[in-house]
Amino acid sequence: MAMTEEARIELIGERLAAHDPTKQEYLTLPWRDGRERFPVIQLELEATVLSPFSHRIRAQLESDPRAEIVRTDPFSEEAQDAIAEILRETGENFQDLKQNLADDGQLQFGVVTRAGLLVNANRRAVALRDIGRSYIDVAVLPADTTTAEINDLELTLQMQRDFWEEYTFTNRLLFVDDLINVQNRSGEEVARALNPAISRDEKSVRRGVEKVDQDTRVLVMLREIQERGDNRLPLTSFDEQEVALEELDTKVNDLRKENPTAASELLQVRLLGILSNVPYRRLRYLDGEVLEDYVIPSLAASELFADVVPALGLMESSEDETPAEPDGLDVLGDADGTEAGSAVPDDVQKISALVDLLASTYEDDPVELPTEEGPRRLEREEVCKGLRSVLTEAAAEIEIDRRRDSRLLRPANLVEDADRKLRAATDAYAGVKDDGEFDSATLRDALDRVGVRVESLQAELDATA
Repeated sequence: MAMTEEARIELIGERLAAHDPTKQEYLTLPWRDGRERFPVIQLELEATVLSPFSHRIRAQLESDPRAEIVRTDPFSEEAQDAIAEILRETGENFQDLKQNLADDGQLQFGVVTRAGLLVNANRRAVALRDIGRSYIDVAVLPADTTTAEINDLELTLQMQRDFWEEYTFTNRLLFVDDLINVQNRSGEEVARALNPAISRDEKSVRRGVEKVDQDTRVLVMLREIQERGDNRLPLTSFDEQEVALEELDTKVNDLRKENPTAASELLQVRLLGILSNVPYRRLRYLDGEVLEDYVIPSLAASELFADVVPALGLMESSEDETPAEPDGLDVLGDADGTEAGSAVPDDVQKISALVDLLASTYEDDPVELPTEEGPRRLEREEVCKGLRSVLTEAAAEIEIDRRRDSRLLRPANLVEDADRKLRAATDAYAGVKDDGEFDSATLRDALDRVGVRVESLQAELDATA
């Protein structure tokens, strides 16, 4: 049975009373606008409790099915087991930490409150338990320590690096948000706290504050994406998208000043790419107004989405209706607080609908794609794979066009690409035509479709000649 809070306080009080300053150590910590020495004691691990407030695991805890238990009864055995499991799974070096503790012992002191709450060293406490140790060396804070002072110490101690796992991307965003909106820190205070190396040079400070401001905006963006899917998508699913999201924030904020429509296109198509895990090297080509010439044709030409396109109305835009602004576009408001425009193009609306489908599903959830015959249910990963293919193909075409330095050459470039593929098809046919299992009818149907497209393009070319 776990120790009660009263028992923990009593035991810690006994250890402090027995602390011998001539033989036992102290830990000097930043404290109340200065520095102070705190006695270090050896404390039974059962007399400590893992912190449910640690910013290092907030994003993981938020999406954990046991989050409500941790919130309502954080020091219960079930809640503590949940926190310990999350700490083991967060990051990649927990096994290294255990091995280091087994080989060298505990080299750095933890910090606890008088009630045994671990301010830092939560992962080390779990690792020590896992390797069979019974004690942890900790410095003990005064009995009148406030929550704000604990937060100050967490900021100072847990942002350091060693065998302590660095904050994940989303946990950093949550920490910054807490410092600004809960603890009322200024942007400069947060910037200096997160990066002590920031000099007093005005430009250096300004860059730090801009980074804090961006973290705040990106978290707002992610919260809006979650809300679009009724919070089905966990915040941790964005941990590998830091660079893509930060670049998206920068580009949207730059582009909205001169072209709000292009900014809305950029936001929705990049979000679709991020949610479907398009590689960053390709994602970066999907900027500005690329839907009409690249993304939508690629969707319409894909086998998976060909019948979805008409149902979404991607190829048509009503002239009689003004589309409502899709969710998530409020970040495109002008600097003076006005909205980025009342009329959002239909293609942006429909790409936004695809974003909503992915935002409202996760892992093994099915996705219902609309078609003219009714919804078609597919596994989410199959839909993501299809969208990755479509967006990667569109990005590759954009790259080719930019390399050739003119969209005026795009029609000819695409025909040249088709010619290369037809030559490859001819070579492939030569290798299978004598195989009795070869389905010539399928090839003939494909050739007929190509022939129709060639005749149509030839007719349009002749009409404009």
